[in-house]
Amino acid sequence: MGLVCLVFLFFVLVFVKMGQGSSASVCSLLQCFLKNFQDFKKRAGDYGYDVNAFDLQRFCEREWPTFQVGWPDAGSFDMTTAYRVHHVIYDCPGHPDQIPYIQVWVDVLSEKPQWMRACLPRGKLGQRQTILLAGPQKRKGSPGPSGRAGRTN
Repeated sequence: MGLVCLVFLFFVLVFVKMGQGSSASVCSLLQCFLKNFQDFKKRAGDYGYDVNAFDLQRFCEREWPTFQVGWPDAGSFDMTTAYRVHHVIYDCPGHPDQIPYIQVWVDVLSEKPQWMRACLPRGKLGQRQTILLAGPQKRKGSPGPSGRAGRTN
């Protein structure tokens, strides 16, 4: 029975990996932001801030993951996670140098510009993907919770 479960799990993992498409067509969200940095820079400028790609990458990969709010170093499509980072940055004592970066990040997640859609995995923006695995099915005559085999007539 254990072998059947392992084979089932293997096929589920292979199916999920195949369903993700080629890695060349989907980039991380941070890579997507960096490829379209002129739009990011313009949005920050609308708030009166001057930003640069080096700091965006540094904050996303090195600073925000240390806030212990679930931020991955490749960036997050999840609005809740982005708002958790936003809260840490705006909190006291806060990180005022990072304000324009997380503010624009949240704005982009909210507005979903066309350039970001090209970088999306198959799921929707802000939606976590969940995979459910089915356990082994009981067969007639198999031992039940009491350990005794059921009677078959």
